Amino acid sequence: MKLLVDIGNSAIKTAVLRQGEISDYRSMRYQSPVSNDVIEQLWGKQEKPAEVWVANVGGHKIEKMLTNWIEAHWQCRVYFAKTEKNTAGVSNGYDDIQQLGVDRWLAMIAAKNLVGCPVIIVDCGTAVTIDAIHSDGEHLGGFILCGLQTQINALLKSTVISVKWTSANVVFEPAKNTESAIIRATVYSIVTWIERVVEDLANLHKIKFNRVITGGEAAKLIPYLNDEWFLKDDLVLSGLKYFIENP
Repeated sequence: MKLLVDIGNSAIKTAVLRQGEISDYRSMRYQSPVSNDVIEQLWGKQEKPAEVWVANVGGHKIEKMLTNWIEAHWQCRVYFAKTEKNTAGVSNGYDDIQQLGVDRWLAMIAAKNLVGCPVIIVDCGTAVTIDAIHSDGEHLGGFILCGLQTQINALLKSTVISVKWTSANVVFEPAKNTESAIIRATVYSIVTWIERVVEDLANLHKIKFNRVITGGEAAKLIPYLNDEWFLKDDLVLSGLKYFIENP
């Protein structure tokens, strides 16, 4: 049994890989610096794995803490996935391949193998990222925007306004209170940006892209997107599975 770990900017997601199948999906939000309590809550009762495979964009400190915890409790090998030039039928389109976050890289690998190419992948978390893969598996590049809550938090830091998220506030018409005005505008900005990118890429390459969406805030945004989107919460973990299977 292998333990798969996705360390994002604000959440840790894990799953178990047995005989090619992913199960036991878990997710926990965290704040930096990470404490051992977070790891204990996630893995205190976890069956000892043979190996641990990690996708980490949370920084070196959490990587070291996680490695130390695993050595102390399980004494098993830990592998940290790295962005590569080619993996599982996807070719990295970045000029400097290491600048592409490993979470985006694994999400692309998963999307290509789950729904096929051409495909556009949207990851809605602390940041919203968009990546596109052509029919031949070539990564065309991507975009990065502040995420839904990140945008709201940035505004709140400069004001005395208080905002509590509620989907009831999301109607695409002018708001008549400040809270709704902020929420509607933020959702509107992200959703219309995603739709514009999809439209422009389709027109530029004269192809219809499959659409995959993931991330902690995906469920808040997908009701307002046009066309059909394949929602996959554990997309990065699925990418780890294909990464392991295609060394």
